[in-house]
Amino acid sequence: MLVEDAQACVEALSAVNPSLPNPSEDSDLWSGTWSFATSSLLSSALAAEGSVVLSESGALELTCELTSAESSATLSVQGQVAAADDTVLELQCERIALSSEALVAACADATGLSLAEAGGEGGAAAPLPSLKLAQRYLDQDTHIVGALVEGERRDPP
Repeated sequence: MLVEDAQACVEALSAVNPSLPNPSEDSDLWSGTWSFATSSLLSSALAAEGSVVLSESGALELTCELTSAESSATLSVQGQVAAADDTVLELQCERIALSSEALVAACADATGLSLAEAGGEGGAAAPLPSLKLAQRYLDQDTHIVGALVEGERRDPP
């Protein structure tokens, strides 16, 4: 959810991406510790600040502080990232934990995802969905990705 000027900037960076034609092969660049701060992680009503630690083997650990007008919470995600294509990474979440019930409902509303407690009905949680990320720009200091949404023409960074 970028403003028009920011979207134009990302498009210009994508055109001169130094890791093309195959940024997925550059695991030494996309691995490491990345920090982020955003108000558009889930919706404009939520703000997030956190870090992503990604090993060259693809192990991912994300920690994020979420805040809204009503409450705050901590989100943690563990999973695996692998190359799905020359310019696409696929994230398979293995564990997601959100510390606040109020924000669980807000996240579910903002993303359209159905969230359930681990070990829900029947004692087993449903498998977590995977997410494909288009690598829009990658260098030593910056990694811009956009979620690939099935049926959409463009991937938002």
